[in-house]
This record gives sequence, C-alpha cells and structure tokens, in this order.
Amino acid sequence: MSGSRRAGGPLCDPPSRDAVALTPAEQDLAPLTERAYPARREPAVRVQVAGRERRAAALRRRDYPGGRTAFLLGLWPARQEPAAEGGRLWFWADEHAMWFTALHEHPAEAQPVPGDVRPVRYGPDGFSTTPPALTRCTGPGARLLIRVGGRWNPAHALLRARFREGDALAVRIVLTEDGWPMTYPRTYWWDPAAIRTAHDC
Repeated sequence: MSGSRRAGGPLCDPPSRDAVALTPAEQDLAPLTERAYPARREPAVRVQVAGRERRAAALRRRDYPGGRTAFLLGLWPARQEPAAEGGRLWFWADEHAMWFTALHEHPAEAQPVPGDVRPVRYGPDGFSTTPPALTRCTGPGARLLIRVGGRWNPAHALLRARFREGDALAVRIVLTEDGWPMTYPRTYWWDPAAIRTAHDC
C-alpha cells in the first residue's frame, strides 16, 4: 500500500514494483512533520521507476495524517538517457519499490544500551593496523539478527575479518528509523551474545 511503514525487503534484490509519485494536489497537502536529511550524507536509494531500477538520494521526508510517508528523491540521470531523466520528485513510501542505505548515525547507535553489539572503531585508537584475514560470508549463515538499541534487527553478513584484537563482521543491518526501515553498512566485533544467525531463532 502506498505510504506503508511495514518493514520489508531492504536486504533483498531488487525493488519489485514502481514507486508512486505524489500528484500536484497531494504535494500541497500539509504534512504533520517534515525533515531534511543531512547535507552530503543523504540516504542512497534504489527505486523502481517506469519498470527500471534507478539510483537516487533521499533529500526530504514528510509524514502525513493516517500514517502515510513520502520522500523527496533526487533521481540520478539514467544511463544512456538525457540528463532531463534525472530530477527531484516526491514519492509515496513503499518498501517494495524503494530501499534506502543510510549514511548517517541511527538514533539508537548514539545511545547504546547494555547488551548491544560493539561497533569497530576506526582510527589510531580503534583496532590494529595489521592487515586482517578476510573471509566472505555466504549461505544461510549470512542471515543474522544483531542487537542494537536493545532490539534484534535483521542483517546480512558480508565479510568476516580477523584482527589481532578479535574477529569482526562487516554487515548490512536494517534499523527502523521513525517507522521506516533503512539499511546501514556497519562493522561489529563478533559477540555471540549480540549477534546470532537468523535461522537459529
């Protein structure tokens, strides 16, 4: 349903139906709230338009009465198409038509609670600069649940890295932000109390 806030397939391939653009009359509706995403750190979006997957950036979000949500997307020009094929358009939120990768910090990450997974901190005070041994994660075991903000969130493991300080996982994790699922690229220290395979649950 257009504007739905149900969690859905950000970890899957690819969007399965066209996003629905707001009509001029719908764009004139007064939202309950409106927010802009951080400049130069706008979420990246995969969105299906006219039967084709397009890349975009999420510029703004509006929440309306009745639980509907809309996003202003800056569409990148399609390959082999005129630059006019790009542009900014408002679309109703639809987890089957658009998937987001966030580049900003999730609110739950700013205030971790006991039992949460520990992120790998990069930099001189983070971990060893010794080149890690990398292993690609595949199969059913790559589907994970990871504890962030006191909740178990779905994730997909990409790589396992072995540092002198311990093992770490590079993942894509889905965290719900104001009722909307977004994928976050993250690296966490391995901890069986905070990371478990989805099929074990």
